[in-house]
Amino acid sequence: MSPFRLLTLIPLWVACQSTSPTVIDSPDAVAAPQTQEAQEVRWAQEFFQQHYRYHEQPRYTGTLGVIGRKGELLVVYNLSDTLRIVDVDPTYYSLFTQGIIHPDQPDSPFYEVCNIEPHPIPTDSPQRRRFTLWHFSRWELHPEVYLFELTNLQATTTTDQKTFVAGATLTFMQRGWGVL
Repeated sequence: MSPFRLLTLIPLWVACQSTSPTVIDSPDAVAAPQTQEAQEVRWAQEFFQQHYRYHEQPRYTGTLGVIGRKGELLVVYNLSDTLRIVDVDPTYYSLFTQGIIHPDQPDSPFYEVCNIEPHPIPTDSPQRRRFTLWHFSRWELHPEVYLFELTNLQATTTTDQKTFVAGATLTFMQRGWGVL
């Protein structure tokens, strides 16, 4: 090893050494999430804590057309607004085919929806469940994450997801953050 290389490495090694161990002694200190999924769960929890307001949204009552294709669903509202649902579990199709989520709702200018997932942290009631979805607007390159809550007053702890969704009412929906 050349002496110049050794002289370069020594200052870098010394600069990277900590003089004291890092100790988190605050009871409020929370360790950073270790994965992207854990970070998104944390963001969703914080988002619901800060922005949640219960508000029942009416179902869509206009003309609704549904065209099913392999791997996707196309929903047409009043023969003008089109919503494309791609790579979504068929369990969640009734959200759109029954007008639970639709373009007439405030803060939901949908064009394409994908990646609908239940929030991993359960609510305090089996009659309420929270979800996230990815939404693409027209002319947008990156999706936005929307968080929403469904309420089904007939649900119990044993109600399966498909039955829950089909009988649910949208009680919260808001844009959360963008995805890069």
